[in-house]
Amino acid sequence: GNHAGTDVTLFRSVGGSFAKVAKKQLSSTCTAKFTQRVRRSTVFQTRWSKQDDDHLGGKSRKKAVRVRR
Repeated sequence: GNHAGTDVTLFRSVGGSFAKVAKKQLSSTCTAKFTQRVRRSTVFQTRWSKQDDDHLGGKSRKKAVRVRR
């Protein structure tokens, strides 16, 4: 089935746990684009809850972003 309209939440690592920073819906191509300002190295993760009977909830792999100066 089509995943368009599915809510996806972006989380950022803060003090050893993850904090919600943004929420978007998947487009007709099943993508969502998040733009975040990053001033120091951090880790991001996306998560989605079960939103209908055909799709399970889940989370992405953690993605580390390193800032070098």
